[in-house]
Amino acid sequence: MVTLLATILFVIYGLGIATYDFFAQLIRNRVLLKLFATLFFFALLNFLSNPAFRYETPFRIACFIAFAMFHIILGLISGLRIGAGDTKYAMVVSFFLSAILPVQILV
Repeated sequence: MVTLLATILFVIYGLGIATYDFFAQLIRNRVLLKLFATLFFFALLNFLSNPAFRYETPFRIACFIAFAMFHIILGLISGLRIGAGDTKYAMVVSFFLSAILPVQILV
């Protein structure tokens, strides 16, 4: 059930990020603004729907940092041949993994 709900939310959010991407082009496609919107959306969604989210937040932040470091290291190994768009969407997927998945799966 949780996997189905997470998948549905991710698809809905994918449509949302595509719409946001369209409007962000009008403000020079700021990557940090998109990442902030991503983080805020998922954090707010989890805060409102998951009562245990407050207690799991430090662990989830650590998981996100680990995922982000993995993508940064992967980018450095590839000789920085990845574009800003690839990194941006990799961070979105990283946050999806750390914010939506149950703690048992992350462990």
